[in-house]
Amino acid sequence: IAVGTNGTIFASDSGGTTYSERVIQIDPTSGNRTVVFVGNANIGGATFYGIAVGTNGSVVAPFRLTINYNPSGASIWGINPLTSGATTISSTGDGLFTSPVGTGPAFYQPIGVAVDRAGLLVVSDVWIRSLLVVDPTTGNRSVLPNSENGNGNDLYAPKGIALGTNGMIVIADDGDSDTY
Repeated sequence: IAVGTNGTIFASDSGGTTYSERVIQIDPTSGNRTVVFVGNANIGGATFYGIAVGTNGSVVAPFRLTINYNPSGASIWGINPLTSGATTISSTGDGLFTSPVGTGPAFYQPIGVAVDRAGLLVVSDVWIRSLLVVDPTTGNRSVLPNSENGNGNDLYAPKGIALGTNGMIVIADDGDSDTY
């Protein structure tokens, strides 16, 4: 889930037989829910995982497409909850739905996303076991310094991610490479 500046709650939802991925807006006062985006990639596994709210009010969502259980592409989408429109912020391209947007390391399985105070996106990717920084203006990607080679335990499967008010990154990691 993610919370907008006005308190509106957004939730990502994936799966089912009639949709592949969607974003739901929830009114925190009434509990009323409205679907603000439905993707159209239900061909074997399209998934939204974590979401965040960008500095411009758009919902930012990592997206991974699999065809017959094989990863086929990954990108970060910006979703406008007012128009239900989606744009690709950054993509390594999959040859089927998106062309590459931006340069830098490839996404393989982006799951978590957070927006820093400058509007940059911090994305966790399970397969490359790192955090990527994405410039939402250019789509360019870079590995967050020290997420691959810093001190402490290695990242094994970084999933959920949040940024504290002091800029500290908090990561939910699904495993420990030393004990898995």
